[in-house]
Amino acid sequence: MANPIPVEYSLEKTYMDGIIAQALHDASESGSSGSDNTPFVLKRIRELTGCSTVTANSALVEANVLRGTRLAVEIADLECQEGQMPRNHGG
Repeated sequence: MANPIPVEYSLEKTYMDGIIAQALHDASESGSSGSDNTPFVLKRIRELTGCSTVTANSALVEANVLRGTRLAVEIADLECQEGQMPRNHGG
């Protein structure tokens, strides 16, 4: 199930494509590689966007939690309506 980022927090694809390209270029120029590369690129994206990507990702996480919670409630309601009891997976 796809859950898009809330519109008010979304960033234009062309804008982000440019930011990502710049961050990758900067990583290459700095000699960043291996396990240091991802943290460097993510930090650089955050810097280049003035933290708007952090805000956008936080909004997406919140939206995912809300959607997942609603989905779980609906599934539980359906199981109760059908007389099914969820299995105890705790042991």
